[in-house]
Amino acid sequence: VNLSTIDNLDYVTCTDWGSLENTGLTSLDFSSKLTRFAGASNSLKLCSIDLSLCSGLSHVSGCSGCPSLTSVKLNDNITEVREEAFANCTSLSSINLDKVLYIGAEAFQNTGFTSVDLYTTTLGERSFKACSKLESVTFNTDLSTVDSSAFLDCSKLKQVTYGKDIITPLSQDYLKDL
Repeated sequence: VNLSTIDNLDYVTCTDWGSLENTGLTSLDFSSKLTRFAGASNSLKLCSIDLSLCSGLSHVSGCSGCPSLTSVKLNDNITEVREEAFANCTSLSSINLDKVLYIGAEAFQNTGFTSVDLYTTTLGERSFKACSKLESVTFNTDLSTVDSSAFLDCSKLKQVTYGKDIITPLSQDYLKDL
């Protein structure tokens, strides 16, 4: 099957993409009725996911292992990106995280970000581990929990900005300075 687009997703309220595996589907845009997003598997060829109209969603999960995924649009009500949500989405380089308060363990492990602006208060274990292109991180809020392994193996990470403080050069335990 060679399916690239699905129209009329206006009445979808819940997703389970097992039946769409190996189809060639590249883009998903959802309506406001979606209340549960179970994600996508690596056998989908998704390049983008648009959840910006899904006001009933408060968290996102289950999109790990989609190597062709480059961008995700979240709605303003999504405050959680759960564990491994986008892990190993190696091309993912664009997502709006300005309303996200919680980023779970390994949520963005091995993704394609070069920089991230975070408004989160909680950053889980290895949440950005092995992001080999990541060069800078900006924290725009008061952090309550940041795991010291959050940026483990981010070999190009050269600058972390916290409020008005720029921490550079980075030492092994730079997160303790925040």
